[in-house]
Amino acid sequence: MQVKIRGFRIELQDIEQTLLRHPAVSQCVANVRTIGGTPQLVAFVVSSQDDLQSKELHDYLSTLLPSYMLPSYWSILPAFPLTPNGKIDYRRLPAPQHYATTVKSERPTMSEIERRLCAIALARLGQSCSSGWYKGYDAAKPVVVLVCGYTPAHPFYSDYLEVLHRDFSVWVFDSFLFWNEESSDAVSYVNYLLIETEREMNRVGAKVYAVTGHSIGSALGLLLAERLRQRGNPDIRMVAIGTSLHVNSRTLDFIGDSDMPLKQMQASMPPLHFEGNLRVALEQKPEASVVLNGEPNPEFEKLSQTHIVQNEQLWKRTYPSVKFLMLDASHFEMLQPRFLPLLAELMGRKTD
Repeated sequence: MQVKIRGFRIELQDIEQTLLRHPAVSQCVANVRTIGGTPQLVAFVVSSQDDLQSKELHDYLSTLLPSYMLPSYWSILPAFPLTPNGKIDYRRLPAPQHYATTVKSERPTMSEIERRLCAIALARLGQSCSSGWYKGYDAAKPVVVLVCGYTPAHPFYSDYLEVLHRDFSVWVFDSFLFWNEESSDAVSYVNYLLIETEREMNRVGAKVYAVTGHSIGSALGLLLAERLRQRGNPDIRMVAIGTSLHVNSRTLDFIGDSDMPLKQMQASMPPLHFEGNLRVALEQKPEASVVLNGEPNPEFEKLSQTHIVQNEQLWKRTYPSVKFLMLDASHFEMLQPRFLPLLAELMGRKTD
């Protein structure tokens, strides 16, 4: 059964099927009730777990469904009331209790360095350092989602954004560093990306044409693209730039504890897999330093060269029919202006 709540079309069966995957839920019904003069999503759940709370179920659903599909009212029962014919007696279901939801889109307090980066973003990009449309949404253009591995204020993102903006409406996600440094795991972050993307696409009535990103942003973007593909967008395209299919422990050792959120995100990355229209750009030159503009590190450069060869082999073995673009660039040179025409061609147009 499909309902419409606050402008969103919702399949109640999707909520029920997701709830039934929770180990403490044996039966459930999702429905709409008018409460306080407003239609509200409600969930009635049967569970034998005496201490099961609506908060646990709400938190569980929030990792799997967009926020507009989360019930605002809950009732947890030992059994459903039945009619003489053995069917659920909806008239005898108790009044559900309100659950005060909070959408997880609040941003943590920024450090002084992050504030400075935001100031750069304001000056260079003409927008705040936050997720949103780059220079606005244009219904005449297909939508591309850019997942940034670093802040979009970083110089190598500004030129790429401009190139994408010529042909696409670009929905930008900041670096995960602006999200929640105390919980920098990849699965949780991709769930956040999915919820926010679906919420905005529903609001503007659009579908994502492609997802792209660079480095760890590309890896997170690939996970997002696969989730969107599985959820009703089979034609979605993924343009992966400088993505590592596997990061070994030696590479993680070079990431110092001062960059712990990056280390945690990389270490928690699940296997990367995408069954849709995939296009890949890979670097061919090793990185000379551990961090951009850092001191040369011969050991890291040697490891980088080995990684480049192994990563290319792994990509081509895993995706033998995929279109690859090999750039004569190091990892942090891939979004330089001289390579952008090639990346734009890799992204293609809506008609290709």
